[in-house]
Amino acid sequence: MIEEWKGFIQKRVNGSEMVNYNDPNFPSYIHRGWIEPSSTWANDPHYHDDIEVLTVEKGCMAYSINGKEIILNTGDTIVVNSDIIHYSVPKEKDRVPYVICVFHPRILCASNIVESKYIKSVTENNNIFYLHFKSSDPVGKKIHEDMMKLPDYIDNEFLITKQYFGKIS
Repeated sequence: MIEEWKGFIQKRVNGSEMVNYNDPNFPSYIHRGWIEPSSTWANDPHYHDDIEVLTVEKGCMAYSINGKEIILNTGDTIVVNSDIIHYSVPKEKDRVPYVICVFHPRILCASNIVESKYIKSVTENNNIFYLHFKSSDPVGKKIHEDMMKLPDYIDNEFLITKQYFGKIS
């Protein structure tokens, strides 16, 4: 991880984000962060090849995805597909804590059949921009609980991969 990039979105000329992975040899970024109106990473449209998952620890924020604003409340989780323009939107004057993970789909491509049948069928589907899991739904609640554990696994690629597989099964 490039420490001076922490909290900033670095973009290429084409507008895609250069994701600041926790380890350059493992395409995954996990971070316990927060958003507030003065956040440098808020309201900054970008996209990337990676899948982005964010869960709100406490409070309310929004995500703009291809121009549609999705409200996220405490315990809600949003999954943004690959190559979709998105950005976070503060909705409260106070800090809203969250856990975010951004990972390249190749982490989940254990074989050609898994890649074509399960991964590319989602990442290459132009009709799937995002998935919104609400805290009131049992699946949403479980995803939120799993997301809250992810920062504890930053240095363990096996446990991270296991958690990512759990999100899609």
